[in-house]
Amino acid sequence: MIRLPLIVAGLAVSALSPLHGVRTSEFVDEGFSDFNEGEMKDISLGNDGRLESAPGVSLLTVIDEPIVWAAAFDPEGRLVLGTGNRGRVLRVAREGEVETIFRPDQVLSRALAIDAEGNAFVGTSPGGAIYRLPADGGLPQIFLDPDPAYLWDMHVRDGSLWVATGMPARLLRIPLNEGSSPEAETWFSARTDHLTTLFPDEDGVWWAGSSPDGILYRIDGKDEAFAAFNANEREIKAIVRHPNGQLVFSTYSGEERGGSARDADDRDDGFLPPLVVTGEGVSEGDADGVQRRARGRGMLYEIDVNGFVRPIWQARRSGMFSLHGFGDNYWLVGMNTRGRIYGFENRNQWSLVQQLERGGEISLILNDPVDDGLLVITSNPGALYRLGGVGTEASVFTSRVHDGGQVARWGNMEILKEGAPLANVEVRAGNTRRPDATWTDWQEAEWSAGPMRAIVSTQLPAARYLQYRLELDPQNEGAVRRVRGFYQLPNVAPYIVDLAVVHGGFELEIQTANGPNFEFDMAFSAGGRDRLEGAQRQRVRLRRFADDGFLTLVWRPADPNNDRMEFSVEMQRADEDSWVKIADKLEEPLFAWNVKGLDEGFYRFRVRASDHPDNEPGEALEGTRVSDYVIVDNSPPRISLRSEDLSDGDATFRFRAVDEWSVIRDARWSLNGGPHTHLRPDGALFDSREHDFTVRLRDLPPGSHTLLLEVVDEAGRSAVHTHRFRL
Repeated sequence: MIRLPLIVAGLAVSALSPLHGVRTSEFVDEGFSDFNEGEMKDISLGNDGRLESAPGVSLLTVIDEPIVWAAAFDPEGRLVLGTGNRGRVLRVAREGEVETIFRPDQVLSRALAIDAEGNAFVGTSPGGAIYRLPADGGLPQIFLDPDPAYLWDMHVRDGSLWVATGMPARLLRIPLNEGSSPEAETWFSARTDHLTTLFPDEDGVWWAGSSPDGILYRIDGKDEAFAAFNANEREIKAIVRHPNGQLVFSTYSGEERGGSARDADDRDDGFLPPLVVTGEGVSEGDADGVQRRARGRGMLYEIDVNGFVRPIWQARRSGMFSLHGFGDNYWLVGMNTRGRIYGFENRNQWSLVQQLERGGEISLILNDPVDDGLLVITSNPGALYRLGGVGTEASVFTSRVHDGGQVARWGNMEILKEGAPLANVEVRAGNTRRPDATWTDWQEAEWSAGPMRAIVSTQLPAARYLQYRLELDPQNEGAVRRVRGFYQLPNVAPYIVDLAVVHGGFELEIQTANGPNFEFDMAFSAGGRDRLEGAQRQRVRLRRFADDGFLTLVWRPADPNNDRMEFSVEMQRADEDSWVKIADKLEEPLFAWNVKGLDEGFYRFRVRASDHPDNEPGEALEGTRVSDYVIVDNSPPRISLRSEDLSDGDATFRFRAVDEWSVIRDARWSLNGGPHTHLRPDGALFDSREHDFTVRLRDLPPGSHTLLLEVVDEAGRSAVHTHRFRL
């Protein structure tokens, strides 16, 4: 017979696979996807899995509004903010003090611009107006009350105020030198609902993004517009030109009611990089205690000098709410989840630059005109941060919870590193899936560092779960590339999940199909590689080799340690106390036994599974399972004729069938070699070892006839009685 680690009659025979038993197991955190499941404080994570200290970040002030829609600097370098959901306009001093300078009646102050004299212009929505906030601190004035219901974006350029509107979608030009009676000129009217984003490019060109159809317009002059790109997304979210001249824009599709953002047309990444944000859409708890969930998706595009548009980055479960370019060819991308800022150089080089501790949406990333640094503004919750330089506090990475599968003994950890990033390593363990008060406290681990590796010694009690925490020194250059931990599980006894006894002789037969096809991308993920490496297109069947005199035992074994197993089989007669071994050292979960010559009666079988092939002497364990009682019946039923009644072409015969051990389960008759007819017992049910049968024949021709009666018992034994008669 063939040894095979597969399926027997639908039963999983995992115990036959050549896996190790009580050996040292390991977990590995390596690559972006593994580390991205942990918690990061001032940690930067590259797409190649480099874990290092993030640029320094400091909270300048908390903003007492949930959403910040727009921001601009006044001539003194103070930040003016347009907010929602009360529409207040705030001014933030250089020291971080926040004051309210305008309280409109509308809920959104969505559009904001400041002219060279320091006068602020605020567009409120819905159904609002454009207000002028004088630089000298005078009372706010209604500058203009335009027709559109929504005022989305606003810029001061060439002596005019330019406004992107919605319902209807227009680009308005409002001269600022017309005194107290300015008039709005429609510069461009789009056949959509909203122009939500406006970017002033060189040579008087405007770029405008629409919603809900996601069209990017290039506007070269009055009524001179060209639809440069139709993104087929909900909204053009941000438009920015890099100092190197590259124009980049992002799209956003919010979550549809009853489901995620238009998942129906979710595209394959294709030539896009393996993007980070497939794991962004998870519940998070921000510092304000509010649980939020990632919404929507986004795409980042670039436009070359010839007007060709190509996608360069994709976020499947979150939106790219802000963009900022600096340096030679580098972008900061602010996401709408978990306070995350990504750095993007090209499709092969990007990283999670910083994750703000308070979380939220990255609404805006701005150059600070005074200190030549970067300011980050968040919503939900609202806050203002300074980003850049070397951090003053330790960077901390807390791993995902690692599961040993059962209570385990945890050993050393090996940290693959570059440079000297480590300042401290801590570990803790527990037996609940989520760390709680029942876990051990964080314990500082002993560790020693070599040129490329650090070895961490842990002193933890036996527990099912482990978590580690790495503290990186922001003053030291270097990165962590991989963390590998070792653990050992105690030996656990194997067991028999199912045990069946089948009449007849069977053996295992393997069928191997042609090599299966797998998705190409499986080779580029750890889980996919595991499936590829262990993939075999095989099926295991039971092949019958004998009918008479055999019983076959089939069982489904299991071992929590994935140990190899050997099996033995014992039998016991119903009226006896002792067990008799009939097979030993079996390697397959099947045993076919010829029971001819065995005393008839009721028997049961016991299968023992031992894991000794993968365990040291004295450490092996075993498990057993006992079958239901089965009948060993080697004798067929006995048939006798009880009576015969012949008259005028009709004949009636009464037979009796008796079996000593088995219930009779079937009967049939045939006349003169003709077709068989099934016959029920006189009591109508096959429920006894003894039954009477009546065969009635009508309109028979004169002459000799032969009646054949066959009776079968539940053990499959059949008896045939032949009776000849003449009419």
